[in-house]
Amino acid sequence: DGKLLRVDVHGEVPPDSRAEMIEAKGVLALVTGGASESQKSKLVPVKKGEKVALTDKLVFKISETGKPEWGDDPLSVTLEINRDIPEVAEVTFYDADGKLIESSAGGSSRMGLFKKVTVQKSFNLKRKVDAFQVEMKLWTDLEEKEMPFKVTVAIGGNR
Repeated sequence: DGKLLRVDVHGEVPPDSRAEMIEAKGVLALVTGGASESQKSKLVPVKKGEKVALTDKLVFKISETGKPEWGDDPLSVTLEINRDIPEVAEVTFYDADGKLIESSAGGSSRMGLFKKVTVQKSFNLKRKVDAFQVEMKLWTDLEEKEMPFKVTVAIGGNR
């Protein structure tokens, strides 16, 4: 979405105290997208276990609902799916009358073991509702790119 790219590089061994430079090099695997379309679910009860279907291949389960652990928002909802979802660019919620429910991301997690993956995304809603529609902006032209990089930084060190 053009908003942020952050790369953290971690080494297994700290540099020697006499080192003056550190070099990191490798290949970044980037996923990019530009064109998008929106998909909207039918009206779904806000209840644990309910399915939120946006397309045949994009069906979430509501895994948790209730008051958020922190903050003043009246409702937190966690959507869960058993695959990675790089195509999801944005998520919005609507009440039974089609009015936008203000929301913010509450957190996300990804757990994987062998080829099984579970992704959870939590959202804090500004209004408590009994049912909602979920709309997702989906990238339609995702492309994986490999970008080689090499960075050298001075770290001071002692001579």
